[in-house]
Amino acid sequence: MSNASSHEAAIDAPNEIPIIDFSRFKGGTAAERQEIASQIGEACRRIGFFYVTGHGVPAQLQHDLFAQASSFFHLPLAEKMRYAPRRGQTCGYLPSRGASEGRKRGESLQKIGPDGQPEAAPERKIPGGSLEQFTVMRELPADDPGTLAGLPLHGPNIWPDLPGFRDTTVAYQKASMDLARDLLRSLALGLGINQEYFAERHTKTLANFAFNYYPAPERLEDVGLGVGAHCDVSVITVLLQDDVGGLEVCDRSGRWIKAAYVPGAYVVNIGETMMQWTNGEYVSTLHRVISKKLADRYSVPLFMAPDYDLVIEPLAACITPERPRQFQPFHNGEYSANQFAAHYGRIFEQRKDIFEQFGLI
Repeated sequence: MSNASSHEAAIDAPNEIPIIDFSRFKGGTAAERQEIASQIGEACRRIGFFYVTGHGVPAQLQHDLFAQASSFFHLPLAEKMRYAPRRGQTCGYLPSRGASEGRKRGESLQKIGPDGQPEAAPERKIPGGSLEQFTVMRELPADDPGTLAGLPLHGPNIWPDLPGFRDTTVAYQKASMDLARDLLRSLALGLGINQEYFAERHTKTLANFAFNYYPAPERLEDVGLGVGAHCDVSVITVLLQDDVGGLEVCDRSGRWIKAAYVPGAYVVNIGETMMQWTNGEYVSTLHRVISKKLADRYSVPLFMAPDYDLVIEPLAACITPERPRQFQPFHNGEYSANQFAAHYGRIFEQRKDIFEQFGLI
């Protein structure tokens, strides 16, 4: 594992990532909603990260979710590998990837070059570290049209045989996606466009969820990389994290800032899809996890993504003479499926030893 000392130390900058009481958006007057949307919009333009309190997701549901995560990740490796994906699947258990470098901001963005023609996106790297994951897509009914049509990312989830795991996760999916849609409304208002613009394009969202587990190091001198520097592909990420800490954010000047645990709050960040949608007005920001305590760390991100058939291109409201069009249109379903396939394919190669050991490849 990489040693923490090999990474530039993050600083405490508590005012850089604002803490916003979102209850004033959910239940406030039109003026209060606009005020909160303006605060969120400013954060999204400046650093791409903010916290929300007053979000309405029950604390007991969050507690139950972490309890389920702990139950799963403390199973023996052989048992966890029963729930690992086979080739072609995009959900299930993923073992830790070991130490490796992260990647630069925007490596997968669908950019337009100086000649006005689309640029080829460089290959996305997988940031390594101690992170283990269990991932699920939004749970769909068996008669869902996308599932029946065999669309990518619409297949059934893999569920561990643990009491309450599936029910708790599905309940959390609903609560957190309701919050995410309200957040999308605030992001739209922060741009000065119809508040329903983003939300109504997430009615059949390709949302996916990850249970993240960073095992406690055995010795203090072994603390180090939990997951390397990366940007999320999502529209927004809505992160539930525990009190162990370790999340760090890189600001535009290149400083690493600690995104400390705030009791009861979610951490929300802009992903690369939203950055492309807003023509770079809302910024997707590098972040990482550096393990610094002799304690297990858990987090559960919701990666919110638009409907499968949506074509995403920069909003007219975000194209100006000072900021000409930077990104080419793309089909969200195809883009998302390609990102998932490449991501999982590289994990299969990177941890080929484990997948072969258990007869999965």
